[in-house]
Amino acid sequence: MGGWPWSLVAAQGIGHAIATALAEAGAVVTATDICDQSSLSDRIRTRSHDVTDNGRWGEIIHEIETDHGQLDILVNNAGVSGYDQLHELQLQEWNRIVAINQTGVVLGMQHALRLMRPRRSGAIVNISSICGATSGKGVAVYHATKHAVLTMTKNAAVSYAREGIRANAVLPGWIRTPLTLGQTDELNGAFLAATPMGIGGEPSDVADAVCFLVSDRARLSLASTSPSMAATSLAERRHMNRLSDKVAIVTCGAMGIGWATAQLFADEGARPDGDGGSEG
Repeated sequence: MGGWPWSLVAAQGIGHAIATALAEAGAVVTATDICDQSSLSDRIRTRSHDVTDNGRWGEIIHEIETDHGQLDILVNNAGVSGYDQLHELQLQEWNRIVAINQTGVVLGMQHALRLMRPRRSGAIVNISSICGATSGKGVAVYHATKHAVLTMTKNAAVSYAREGIRANAVLPGWIRTPLTLGQTDELNGAFLAATPMGIGGEPSDVADAVCFLVSDRARLSLASTSPSMAATSLAERRHMNRLSDKVAIVTCGAMGIGWATAQLFADEGARPDGDGGSEG
């Protein structure tokens, strides 16, 4: 990923983890946030940014174009929550959350595409939420906006695939961030109770999913809606060696897709035991 400039919202929590992970993989990162922020590392420059401000998006994209001549990766991570049920929801609150969670994603993709389309290359990852694919009590506007992010991602994926631009989404479940830690124990407990594994995730889990989706390994991933806790950690961060000494079975692992999978596991440090078969 060396030399790839990209832009995301990343002062804390999930965004910070994504910015750090991509920089560790070799990307040149512009991390933006509405909050005041200091430099994250030598490979990450920070910029103040309200994602609802179309003009500010233009300024940031222009700076990247001037300094690097290209934009390879966009991660739309900015988002806020809202806890009102539909009958309690005020129009002002609806408009505020829609502007950040939904319009901000639209503006980000519009401006990024201006640099990606002439080069016929690029990867866009939009951070949605498991709430964009499932329903729960309350949080009406959050559900609406995160589902909108999914459908916008799918639209971008099919609209620009022939131009070499891939769009995918990640659907985090409960992740330990300043936002979730600020919620009530009752709310967090209810969310975790509804999680099949009964546990939450860390920002690094989402970062791993993003690293994979923007890498060449995901060159055929299009309109993917990947739950972050099910996403592979193989990505590009090979130095983590996360499969070291694991024992794996790959069915039909003697040829084709199975063989490639077995080889990948072995490269990551696992001990694959591929069986025979005639499929794949």
